[in-house]
Amino acid sequence: MNYQFCWYLFLRPLTFFMVVLLCAFTFIDITASAAWLIILGLVYPVAVSMRLHILHQKKAVMLRQNSAEWIVYLPGIPVQEKQSALINVAFSSKTALHGFYIRALSSKVILHIITFYILWFDVQHATLTWYRILAALITLAILVKSMSSTLLMLHKVVRCQYNVCTIEMASPWYEVDFKGKLGLCALFAVK
Repeated sequence: MNYQFCWYLFLRPLTFFMVVLLCAFTFIDITASAAWLIILGLVYPVAVSMRLHILHQKKAVMLRQNSAEWIVYLPGIPVQEKQSALINVAFSSKTALHGFYIRALSSKVILHIITFYILWFDVQHATLTWYRILAALITLAILVKSMSSTLLMLHKVVRCQYNVCTIEMASPWYEVDFKGKLGLCALFAVK
């Protein structure tokens, strides 16, 4: 079975059922949970990756990537496939690194606020029944946990409470990790 079409964490049962539950809330007029999954799980990482690609073209960042190649045999035709996964990003200066994470996390906070507004709008315009209230409370709890995690990470970045790793090449490049978790993985985490 080809597992590439699917997000790795989606293969874990708890994550799978959580995603199904949050998407099911859409059918009872609580769309904030599905909006949160789409905005912070899909749109935000793609937008940040596009920005990193532009910065990479300008030689302002160095992207660390894992590349894999393999051959798939379709009926009678060998097809060579290549996959490149972004691991982390390194900046030419510590100030550029700090500024990138401040802007990236601030935009993530703004997206959380938009999702809270969507939840408030859903609750205001729906007929409140016990199952809609329960769905809204579950969504609110998940949004609060996610927002607090983002604000905590933003606080760590503002206070410079992260590890800076130096990659020595012709000139030094700096990348970040938060207690052993790579900076980009922590930035893209939907938790």
